[in-house]
Amino acid sequence: MKPLAVLNGIIMGSSFAIWIGLVVVLFLYGLNAHYDYIREEIPNLVVHAVIFTGVTVVAALSFWGTVRERWWLWYGQAAMYAVLAAVVVYYWPE
Repeated sequence: MKPLAVLNGIIMGSSFAIWIGLVVVLFLYGLNAHYDYIREEIPNLVVHAVIFTGVTVVAALSFWGTVRERWWLWYGQAAMYAVLAAVVVYYWPE
């Protein structure tokens, strides 16, 4: 496997693992939504889950383009790095 595909796989797997963790926490918060302090956190949790859904989808497409050597390989790479940069900017402490 190419080194670029390995890097894409690591990014895809990591973002998928974060997304799964967020979805599980969101499910558990949904079960305990009768507590006010938990209910207040659900909208933020949904935003974070949506962000990592996007990261996972873009990383998966980039991985697929790299492994299959599609003509849009470098566009996928650029999109993945742009999304990662946007996530870093979003989560960077002020």
